[in-house]
Amino acid sequence: MLCVTVSFAGELRDHLDRATRDGVVRLTLELPAGLRDVVQSLGVPHVECGEVTVNGEAKPWSSNVADGDEISVRARYPLGSPRLDPRFLLDDHLGKLARHLRMLGFDADHEVGADDSDLARRSVAEARMLLTRDRGLLMRAVLRDGRFIRSVEPTDQAIEVVRSFALATVVQPLTRCLECNELLSAASREEVADRVPASAAVRHDRFGLCPTCRRVYWEGTHVDDLRERIRLILEGAGS
Repeated sequence: MLCVTVSFAGELRDHLDRATRDGVVRLTLELPAGLRDVVQSLGVPHVECGEVTVNGEAKPWSSNVADGDEISVRARYPLGSPRLDPRFLLDDHLGKLARHLRMLGFDADHEVGADDSDLARRSVAEARMLLTRDRGLLMRAVLRDGRFIRSVEPTDQAIEVVRSFALATVVQPLTRCLECNELLSAASREEVADRVPASAAVRHDRFGLCPTCRRVYWEGTHVDDLRERIRLILEGAGS
């Protein structure tokens, strides 16, 4: 029998049972166990963990635990600074969040119908941060980057992502196709005249064209609503 104490900091406590929301869990183990297995057995995905120490010494996930160990786990998020060119992969249930992230200018690939193994493989192969509300998916050992989305409303989810990944200073609003995630290309009135209403062709001379799905974007009245939504997201994220 092994007895260990695991202490969780910050938002990692969101994953714990209400009875252990103080962040301290005492476990009795019948068999030898690895450090990652112990942490994830409590519902905390390893990809959300920062530094992990055992008896005050930083340890890798491959370490085994011993009787009497005191394990301390720091939260990985929020990040202190944004990554250059952040890229996301979202599971089947986060389509509206994907559109919000694209609206902010981020590469947000929404995988419809993919199973967990495919999502994990793509996340690693393409260096994309996996966003999901499935804790089990985030516990796959192969994963390196990911986050469990706490919020359920898309605007709140976008606020959560911007805050967690420190993205407020690197947004590039309205530069991507909201449908297929591609960066928009500048297009002239003549290039899109047969693809937009006549009123739009008369009033505007600057358009954005998706090179993949060929959707056309312009500064219509709907853009005011999008800009207000962007403002609310950045304000909610504390920018």
